[in-house]
Amino acid sequence: MSALSTPSSPPPFPLHYIITPPPSTQELSKTHALTHEPPFAIYASSQLTGRGTSNRTWYSPPGNLYLTIALPSAPYKQPGFPLTLLPLHVGVVTYHAVKSALKDTPNADLVELKWPNDVLLDGKKVSGTIIEYNGADTFFVGIGINVNVAPVIPSTGGDNGRESTCLAEYGLPVSDAEEAVGLVARAVVDGFYADSTPNPADIVAKFGEGMRFGKEVRIRSKGMEMVVPVALQEDGQLVVEVVGTKEVRVLSAEYLL
Repeated sequence: MSALSTPSSPPPFPLHYIITPPPSTQELSKTHALTHEPPFAIYASSQLTGRGTSNRTWYSPPGNLYLTIALPSAPYKQPGFPLTLLPLHVGVVTYHAVKSALKDTPNADLVELKWPNDVLLDGKKVSGTIIEYNGADTFFVGIGINVNVAPVIPSTGGDNGRESTCLAEYGLPVSDAEEAVGLVARAVVDGFYADSTPNPADIVAKFGEGMRFGKEVRIRSKGMEMVVPVALQEDGQLVVEVVGTKEVRVLSAEYLL
């Protein structure tokens, strides 16, 4: 597996692989945090009751990466660091891990970011994130990456979303599905360690480099209203223009399709 080679050193902080599918790595990590300090990471290649944003179902077939990283909250609560940048920081780290996985294929340039933290591959969703806070000292960053399987996502109803794809469909060499999941997990963990003191201006710049502006998208929570992303603010909020009216708005937490 040339694009994701086996690391020669141990992970920068504890990385636990759960063989038996847990209900979700997110809930398992919250329990683990009761007796273990962050940072640590827990991942599985299958989970039973995965959750996405707004309590939507996260479809979790065997063969993909389901990863939760427990991060100390202190670096993200410093003066001058808008908390609205945390989702973008997560997106940037995941984006680079996905691009790294495909770097030896002709498809790495098809990877892009969708605000605030989804990763797309050829316009289809390959990764998503949920971020939760324990109210004290830890952010639980749940990241799902479709490594070997592209789950079927409903196009209608409460769990409707964008069509999915997976890394294997775009050239990730997979001789061992479990190994591929583990190597992608390690790439994400290494990315967070390398950028453990995030700089607000760098986050906005890096996210902007990976995002496609000027393309129409829908706001799922506002009656599928069509908007066009035009710029990122310094705090990570997204400036959009409403299609048909040219009204300019600033989005802070909406989900775009």
